[in-house]
Amino acid sequence: MSQTLTAPMTGTLVSWLARPGDTVHAGQPVLILEAMKMEHEIHAPGDGRLLEAFFNEGETIEEGERLFSWQAGAVPSGAVTSGAAPSQAAAAGTPAQAGPSGIQATGQGGTGAAGTAPRPEREDLRRLHDRQAFLLDENRDAAVTKRHATGLRMARANVADLVDEGSFIEY
Repeated sequence: MSQTLTAPMTGTLVSWLARPGDTVHAGQPVLILEAMKMEHEIHAPGDGRLLEAFFNEGETIEEGERLFSWQAGAVPSGAVTSGAAPSQAAAAGTPAQAGPSGIQATGQGGTGAAGTAPRPEREDLRRLHDRQAFLLDENRDAAVTKRHATGLRMARANVADLVDEGSFIEY
């Protein structure tokens, strides 16, 4: 018996991370939906096979519209899925990601569904993080030295003194 998953919000379909015919695991990202200038991963509600995609990339989806249909069922161990290991996924031309069920704004690679290994970081986010690394004080020796020579501190050091350790996340 096939089931469908509906859009939790209005948005634009950015990309499919799994294609019809792919085997998916519970919590594995199936598509990315952009809403309110944020990208949200839509995850497979359970183990099974993606049967049909009802939208193409770039199309606008209204809240409650059917996104895809899937056939629930156990995924045989060793089955090649769209969430395969990075080297297998690259060879198959599909992304290798798995994540918690529900929707979540995309970000750094985190832990996957319960009992799975951490998912790899998306390539576009890895490139962004590489560019942002140049802005960190530990990668700006000349600027830090110049600032300290004038008797001043870096902004991050000031913020670190104002907040509890681990309570401030810079983004």
